[in-house]
Amino acid sequence: MIYHTHCTAVSTNGGKALRALYCLSFGPKKEYVETDFKPVEYRLGTTLIAFLSTDFASLRAKLLVRTTPMMENQAITEIKNALSAIHPFGERFVQSLFFEEKLADVLDERMEGFEKQQKELSTFADAVLVPDRSKLSAKQRLALYMSRDFQAATAIAGLDLKMRAERKLYVDEQNFDPVLAADRISTPPKSVRFARIEGSDDLGATLLTELLEMVEQGIELKKCEYCHRYFIPFSSKALYCDRSVGDTGKSCKELAVKEKHEKKIAADDGLKLIRQRIKTYDMRVRRTPAIYTDAAFQIWKAQAENARNRYVNGELTYEELDTLTQLPKKKGEK
Repeated sequence: MIYHTHCTAVSTNGGKALRALYCLSFGPKKEYVETDFKPVEYRLGTTLIAFLSTDFASLRAKLLVRTTPMMENQAITEIKNALSAIHPFGERFVQSLFFEEKLADVLDERMEGFEKQQKELSTFADAVLVPDRSKLSAKQRLALYMSRDFQAATAIAGLDLKMRAERKLYVDEQNFDPVLAADRISTPPKSVRFARIEGSDDLGATLLTELLEMVEQGIELKKCEYCHRYFIPFSSKALYCDRSVGDTGKSCKELAVKEKHEKKIAADDGLKLIRQRIKTYDMRVRRTPAIYTDAAFQIWKAQAENARNRYVNGELTYEELDTLTQLPKKKGEK
């Protein structure tokens, strides 16, 4: 069974209401993704970033090795699970494939289309949502971009044919339809929200609608200098996103700072000297604690780190740093 969203839009001919696969509504710097139960609130731009950050090529590669029905089914399951975890729209896309025959071929074709949409939307985002040296607003960049890119102008002009819309009422952030007896209330609700729901069975059209809303609200993007994926910066000085990297448990920002520090140490003779001496002393304590005590090591280390900080601040020369951080002589040394 395919589970459709509650998003509906009245058809232009006054006939039966249409249902859309992908539905969004917008608020100040927020977007609400329609699900089967209630709208899920995200920061405006989240859906677009999730789509642009998905490695569809790697997912498609899983389908290359399907010499047996079992391998094919395993690849399909892995792809469906991966897509469902990315975003509610990924899960909705997977649900829409329920009755498809030759599912592996359909998946490959659809994801190939997603790759093409990624490239088009990335080009659009780079030109309009990512600030440049011109200091123009996103709206100004959009007008210029549409003027020089006929494909982008055509895509925006065609949104009216692909998107549907309706007004909806939410009570306590739940879909509210008092025509249904189950939705009727007798006590004042805590919150009431009206929203213009926009939806389509075309994911590309839905994402382009979101992109235009970002332009309207002045939401800008940056590309993380560590993972090179889009993110919404909290300030104009932000260079890295907060995504977790693999199984490291650390974010791009944390890893970038760490690598920058390590590169600085590797390039600076004084910092390299201190790092090596701390390691050497620490190893002596571990190997011969009866001779080199941890208490003595901690006293020396604090003095060495103080000298290192003074060196970084330009208060000590390399020679002075070297003199102040000499390791204690080994037993038997003169």
